[in-house]
Amino acid sequence: MKRRYVPIDKAIAWGKAFYGIDDPDCGICYAVAVSDMGFCRDGVTRWYHFDMDGVPCYTLKF
Repeated sequence: MKRRYVPIDKAIAWGKAFYGIDDPDCGICYAVAVSDMGFCRDGVTRWYHFDMDGVPCYTLKF
């Protein structure tokens, strides 16, 4: 199944609601269960793979 792009702010908001997190400063690795991550070819942008309600997703952090 192809991964669906989710903006990072929406992924964090979903994770905070799903896990009941109240920390306003939490990041993507704290808010969702990241299964894989790495750097894009530009060497600056990071990508994250995770599942959102059973749907494989990815997000980018610039």
